[in-house]
Amino acid sequence: MSNQNEPRNMLSITELQAQMEAKNREYEEWQAHCQAQLAEALQIEEERRQAEEVQKAEEQCCLAAEAEEQWLVAKVVAHKLEEAVQREWAAEERHKKQRVEKVKKGLSAGHAAELQEACRTNELLQELIKTMAGIKATQQEQLQVTQSTCHQGQAGLEDLESEESGDEFEEGASGDLEDGEEEEEEEEAEEEMEVEKEKEKASGEGREMEVN
Repeated sequence: MSNQNEPRNMLSITELQAQMEAKNREYEEWQAHCQAQLAEALQIEEERRQAEEVQKAEEQCCLAAEAEEQWLVAKVVAHKLEEAVQREWAAEERHKKQRVEKVKKGLSAGHAAELQEACRTNELLQELIKTMAGIKATQQEQLQVTQSTCHQGQAGLEDLESEESGDEFEEGASGDLEDGEEEEEEEEAEEEMEVEKEKEKASGEGREMEVN
């Protein structure tokens, strides 16, 4: 009996070994497949991470470029504003010097020196109060101060004319004084018009600021 069952048992063991080997092959194939999927997933994740880093870097570059462009625009605007302010002050200085020169022509040497010193002192005081925010207000003050100085010089000239005597002085100076008085009246009228325009402009800007 035992001899008859032995081949059957041996066959069963062989079949079991074959099945085990087949299972091992299936397991190895499944393990290799899983490893391949894992490697593919890791590669996809790495590519996604790199893409995100590249996108962030591009966004940072765009932000930096926009900031640099805005800075350049602000720099150009500031430069143009500075040039405009300098031109305005230069024109005002030239206009003021021209007015002083016209007044000096109708005055004696002593009064001209006194007026020049007063104008120089006035310029030093004006330099202390000049600010970027108060350009228009400073211009109005300059016009008012110059008007006052010119009126004082004219009053001194009239006093000097009444005190001095002599036909030569009266004949030589009368024509110049009349011309100087006419020029002074014209300048005073122009300066008063400029002051009124500045006041109207300032009041209009004040109303715009209140509305805003």
